[in-house]
Amino acid sequence: MDKQYQFASERLLYRGVEKRDAFILVNWRSDSEIIRYFVDATPISMNEHLRWFEKYQLDETRYDFMIIHKEEQKEIGFVGVNHIDGQHCFINYTIADRDCRRHGYAVEAVMALCNCFHKEGLHCFLSKVHKDNISSRKVMERLQFIEQSVEGDFITFEYFMPD
Repeated sequence: MDKQYQFASERLLYRGVEKRDAFILVNWRSDSEIIRYFVDATPISMNEHLRWFEKYQLDETRYDFMIIHKEEQKEIGFVGVNHIDGQHCFINYTIADRDCRRHGYAVEAVMALCNCFHKEGLHCFLSKVHKDNISSRKVMERLQFIEQSVEGDFITFEYFMPD
């Protein structure tokens, strides 16, 4: 799959992360409210992001997408897959725009991502969610992800899509 792949769901568009997204991504990744439940909750600098982006371009086990609200034509978050290994991958997602939270966009984005990558041959989707992140735990529940394990502050959820 091309890093610039695009797809859509009912209310959202998804396009591959580009270098031009650096400013908004660094702002989101440096906002303590947004990153507080991340596995690595350390704010990032523009230089760190640009170094990551260069490595990301070569990484065939990771794909990240900007989430764009169709009606408003603005970026509201990001969703992606990483650690792709055969038929498995980890998913990550963030609805960073505070006005767009609690409208079902995370559920829609995660399901669209799973459907997109299922067509690419992936069947098992995993997600690590901080135990205190009630909103993300509800997303996993609504999507029927199953709790698989707990490691420290993180719960790993799994969703299996049969052929």
